[in-house]
Amino acid sequence: MTFTLFERFTKLSLIRAVFWLVMGASLLIEPDLDFLLNRLFYMLIGYLFIIAVLRIIFFANEATTGSEQKSIQTSVIRCSSLAVAIVFVIVAIHLIIFREWLHEFIPVFLGGLLMLEGVLYFVIALCAATALQKFLLVILSGATCLTAIISIGFTFGFGVNGIAGMATVLGIALLLAFLYEIAAFLVARKNRVSCFEQEDMK
Repeated sequence: MTFTLFERFTKLSLIRAVFWLVMGASLLIEPDLDFLLNRLFYMLIGYLFIIAVLRIIFFANEATTGSEQKSIQTSVIRCSSLAVAIVFVIVAIHLIIFREWLHEFIPVFLGGLLMLEGVLYFVIALCAATALQKFLLVILSGATCLTAIISIGFTFGFGVNGIAGMATVLGIALLLAFLYEIAAFLVARKNRVSCFEQEDMK
């Protein structure tokens, strides 16, 4: 169960990592209000749509090929992934339709998303194979969640340096998420290789 959950999570790790890196680096390089409320807004919409489409494709592919062993646990994970994809699409559509009112709250949306990602990161970290892997991923997940919470605090006026300070903290949170995704991907690949080597030795 834990291995399956970890493997499923890391299927999209590199895609998420690219988005987190681009958004985080851009915020640190250009921490101004125009970028924060406009270009970052469309980046987030693009992220939601792309991740949703890929989740739906994976779900449909698994349903048609029947490549995975059917079990209640597997079905729950697959349906949960589809539900997340549907929520992402709904949120993205609402962001587009109500852009005029919602774009000003993009730091809150992104901070909230990263906070939820941080919680998910913690759960996934507990599925790692070794204590060292769990420790590394738990530290990164905690740091991501904490900086996301701080960025939300900046949005409501709790912080220093105004917009630049908020953009900097949010950029750091995004880069921490990037590091987590890369670390999780490398851990999954290492565990996969170790699993194959053990099977070859039998």
